[in-house]
Amino acid sequence: MTRTSIQPTLRRAVSAEDGTALPIALIVLVILTSLSIVFTSLATTEPVLSRNHSIAAQARGYAESAIERALWALNNPTNAKGLADPLPNPVTSPDESVRYDGSQFVSVSPNGGFTVAATGTGNERTITAVGWAPDTTGQLRAAKKIRATLARLGWTNANPNCALCIKGVLDLGGNAEINALGNYCAGSTPLSGSLSTGNTPAPTGSAEVYGPGDTEPNGSADILKNRPDSEVNYSLTTDDLELLRAIAQANGTYYRGAVEFNSSNRLPDAGGVVFVDTTTGADLTTTPSMTPTSQMGNVTITGNQTWSGWLIAMGDITISGTVSLTGSIYARNDFVFSGNGTITGTVTAENMLGTTQSSVDSVAAELGGSARIAYHCQAAKTGGGTVQAGWTLKPGSYLEVDGISGT
Repeated sequence: MTRTSIQPTLRRAVSAEDGTALPIALIVLVILTSLSIVFTSLATTEPVLSRNHSIAAQARGYAESAIERALWALNNPTNAKGLADPLPNPVTSPDESVRYDGSQFVSVSPNGGFTVAATGTGNERTITAVGWAPDTTGQLRAAKKIRATLARLGWTNANPNCALCIKGVLDLGGNAEINALGNYCAGSTPLSGSLSTGNTPAPTGSAEVYGPGDTEPNGSADILKNRPDSEVNYSLTTDDLELLRAIAQANGTYYRGAVEFNSSNRLPDAGGVVFVDTTTGADLTTTPSMTPTSQMGNVTITGNQTWSGWLIAMGDITISGTVSLTGSIYARNDFVFSGNGTITGTVTAENMLGTTQSSVDSVAAELGGSARIAYHCQAAKTGGGTVQAGWTLKPGSYLEVDGISGT
């Protein structure tokens, strides 16, 4: 009796599974159809997307080449007068091959080219470059716009007027020597060995100052005093300081607060621009209150060191020991040089915390010991060959922007 009751139950279970193959087949067919549609769509859109990415990358490359072209033009004024100062109108190069007002499409290759516009005066130019691939008129085209600032350091474009130029009073003593007898840039002669906007008492001890072409030291033409501020031509503007600060930051040679370079903390071997800033990053000021000493970017150099470059201190510079420095040394405030060392190039002291009160009574620079400053125009301009002369990209100014117009 038990066997009879089980068999019908098994037959009913088996017959309940009949017909399941068809729904499963239909579901698989739907999935395969969906995948086919997706793959077909990808096969259609992927080439378009790939082409768009490709021409966009090409357009960016052409925009970058326009920035390079403008940089070349600025650094080669004989061959490309189009970026002279002031800018002519229309802005063109001599052979009309490139127009720097954004109106001309310059073909670089069959794949595209650029337009480029330059604006600005003085030591900065704003360059707006638009790269196009493959052209400016087709329906299937890409455009990328880049704006950058090209800047020129004033020091690379000027010849220093003296071996030591200061705003304030200069004290000379010991066996110190200032020598401007040679190493001039072509077509340029410095004004004197030392130049001060304040007084310069007669040198004491065996100190000697030689002006250009004068082998007899300490004459009135060798030591110019009570001169106008404009003759201290290696002074730095706020814009100059901003650019130099950015260059030093990019090169890892930027410091804040008082710094001592000695035998265990030497000046950077690679040279270049060394910038020692105030602790706040602000300029020295006497109003509404005087910058406290604790905030100044004072520099002390001791020991036996050989270095080339531009040294900028937003405070005082004090040098002793046996050093050999080549380039431009700039103190935003005062400069003191003693010991047995040589600076080849030029030295400038602004005396910012003294000149606004009394330039006649404020001692801005002191030389003593066997310190020696030897004028060298080219070394001053190039930091002994460690600083790039001419125009360069201003750090932090390179920016990809919206739009396609060339201005």
